[in-house]
Amino acid sequence: MLWIIPAVALALAALALAAHLGNPDPTLAAWTAGARVVGAAGGAWLVATGVSAAAAPERQLIRYFQQR
Repeated sequence: MLWIIPAVALALAALALAAHLGNPDPTLAAWTAGARVVGAAGGAWLVATGVSAAAAPERQLIRYFQQR
């Protein structure tokens, strides 16, 4: 779960470059619009991970890790 933070940071940095180069719109407005999408995707990933971890039965997880 910790890799989502550097992934979002890298996406925001790439988004800043894309918003600046070859874009007729103001850079900050374009970056803000893209940052909302990146933030929503990161938040959705965190929620989905939490729900799937909470929904997994403990017996199934123990069996999975024993077989690994």
